[in-house]
Amino acid sequence: MVSLVYCESSALDHAATEVGLFDNAGPSISIEISGKNLLEVTVSKMALLFSLSRNPVIRGPARGLVTSPQEIGSRVIETVKSRSDFPWKGMVRWKNKVALVTGASEGIGAATCRLLATNGMIVLGVSRNTSKVEKMAAELRRSATCTGRLSHFSADVSKEEDLRSLFMWAARTLGGVDVLVNNAGMGVPGSIINGDVCSWRRMMDVNVVGLAVCSSETVRSLESRRALEGYIINICSVAGHVMTSFDDLQMYHVSKYAVTALTEVYRRELKSRSVPIRVSQISPGLVRTEFVRNLYKEHPQKEEKVARYFPDIKLLTSEDIAQTVLYCLASPPHMQVHDIIMRPRGQLI
Repeated sequence: MVSLVYCESSALDHAATEVGLFDNAGPSISIEISGKNLLEVTVSKMALLFSLSRNPVIRGPARGLVTSPQEIGSRVIETVKSRSDFPWKGMVRWKNKVALVTGASEGIGAATCRLLATNGMIVLGVSRNTSKVEKMAAELRRSATCTGRLSHFSADVSKEEDLRSLFMWAARTLGGVDVLVNNAGMGVPGSIINGDVCSWRRMMDVNVVGLAVCSSETVRSLESRRALEGYIINICSVAGHVMTSFDDLQMYHVSKYAVTALTEVYRRELKSRSVPIRVSQISPGLVRTEFVRNLYKEHPQKEEKVARYFPDIKLLTSEDIAQTVLYCLASPPHMQVHDIIMRPRGQLI
């Protein structure tokens, strides 16, 4: 439980909100003003001191000058998180934080929404299919094990105006976005020489441009709120690392190689920003989802051919990928997971 003690409470409202993130983490916390200019924070008997003036009275393990209530809360959290003996680990720090998941109506997106909500996050599932996500949200509300919640926003990831509206709604309704899972994606079969250019453009808008717009909007959301940390996770593919044996998916490979490049570009650009935002990429091989069926819906004989390629392989499941998303989020704040490539045992391409 969290215990907050104030001598001058009006100056510390923001700190109360920030330190409230520790709720359910176990330790008790108290905050009080020592004298005129020294803020003392006690976390499970671990004393931290912050100066509130430009001429600080230093006594004990002082942690430096803080000049605003916002900075008080941020510095308290930052300092305590850096202590290896503080039991704030795993998904606890993401409890009641907002996770936006694109492509949420089925497959990897749906499994990720369920798992994050079950672990206490406020999940915003984005898809064009409203009924599937709303049905999933209703199931989670009835679940005794779900400590978070799921809501839905209908948007086409290939349309910039839809995405701007999405993030405006998230800011107004949920307070902003803390975690982004870029899962929406599509493939277009066909020859690179004789392929349909309009289909290529739509695929690149979904797989690459939409991902970039969502990522940049998430960064702006985090920085505008001076958030303590954020996370962007891109669901890519082994097709973003090697050319597979699917010789009619060449432009799909191009789009996924672009995602791999974007992941690194964001990681480098975010290194010196004001909010610590980690960027990870998960690149699965064959997953048992609707992707192949949707890909070859006009050519069912090709879907059967794909199935014959791998008769003895147990494919990855959507839940496998969702658990990997959870692994990234639960990793310590100082750890940067760059890329996780995962295939079913026996898949060689």
